[in-house]
Order: sequence, then C-alpha cells, then structure tokens
Amino acid sequence: MRDVALAVSGLLDPRIGGLSVFPPAPEFLFRPPVSYGPRIWPVSTGGDLYRRGLYTFRYSFVPDPDFQTFDVTQGDFPVCGASVPGGTGSL
Repeated sequence: MRDVALAVSGLLDPRIGGLSVFPPAPEFLFRPPVSYGPRIWPVSTGGDLYRRGLYTFRYSFVPDPDFQTFDVTQGDFPVCGASVPGGTGSL
C-alpha cells in the first residue's frame, strides 16, 4: 500500500538494489514494552525516504505498522508451515 501511495503521488524512488532504508517511525516502537530493548533507528534522508517497501529495514521484534494493518503475524511469532503427507521428506 505504501508503494502504491508513493507511486500515485509521484514520490516513489525507482532505484533498484542498494542498502536498506529507514523511513520515519514513531519513537515508542523502539522502546520497551513495545520492543525488547532500546534500538537506534537512523531515519533515512533524501530519496531514500521514498524507496520501495522491499528495501525498508525491519527489526523482527518491533511491530511493523504495515503488517499490523493487514493482520500479518509478528516477526517474533513462529508460523507453522503446511504439513507434508508422509513426513518431512522432499516433495
């Protein structure tokens, strides 16, 4: 959704590849009890603010607002995969 909003507004940076980016985020996300400890979140500047969501850095133990919007499980919660009939062998 973020990428679509950036594209429609003309702000999306089309660069492909490169380092992770750190878009602005509320400070409380990086402090207990929301996160497991204080974390540093260096907000990116310039065009990096408008890179695709694919490049957004994410701590697995900090709730991601985009994921919560669509009811995706948290990164620190194990998600069971589909079981394979006959054991764990290859398909």
